[in-house]
Amino acid sequence: MLNFLNQGWIGSLIGFIGVLFALYSHYKNRKINELTYTFKSERVVGKNDKAPEDIEIIFKGKSVERVTNTQMTVWNSGNVTIEGKNIVEKDPLRIEISEGQEIISATILEKSRDANDFIIKIDENNPNILEVKFDYLDASEGAVIEILHTDNKNFYKLKGSIKGIKPFNSFPTYESSSIRILPYFTLLVVSVLGIGVAINTASSNTITIMMLILNILGLLVTTINFVFLKNKRRKKPKKLII
Repeated sequence: MLNFLNQGWIGSLIGFIGVLFALYSHYKNRKINELTYTFKSERVVGKNDKAPEDIEIIFKGKSVERVTNTQMTVWNSGNVTIEGKNIVEKDPLRIEISEGQEIISATILEKSRDANDFIIKIDENNPNILEVKFDYLDASEGAVIEILHTDNKNFYKLKGSIKGIKPFNSFPTYESSSIRILPYFTLLVVSVLGIGVAINTASSNTITIMMLILNILGLLVTTINFVFLKNKRRKKPKKLII
């Protein structure tokens, strides 16, 4: 079985492996400018269809239909510093709820460090908009914002434009990375077992050789995709997990 490893195709395979890892090295070392946010919402109090019309909910001195708590975490998920001065003036960084609804209060629960000068403020003219500003954010720096509001949506967006950054990345907090990794892990195990079977097979016929080649390629592709997927998960910085 080991005799066929000396054949000419093994050099081509090694060359192919070199190309794959060269591409991977380029991917790892490139500059990444991106901002990511995640959110979760839950209703604190509110009326339902069965509630009598004369029931009134007073929250912080205001009469409201409901109170929803939304926590949004915003951070620099790239490897290049994001400068606050690059926020486009005509399209400022902000969190918006539905028009006609109101942000009752907003608080920064956690931030990477005070030097970032991370600031939030409810727009005086538009109570459904929360302004977001900062001086700069180095890699993995950001803040956790808690918003109490009257909207009943379960999906909220961070809006605005920052020079050099494409549309912001977003994912819900309930997304499980283990579910997305499972297919790659399964293929990885199958590829390893296939290589073991091919190497230990006594014959060196064409089918055996092809099985070995395919399993090696499967192992390489799975490993690289697994690493890429790990990078794309954009894990929330430990400092901002509350």
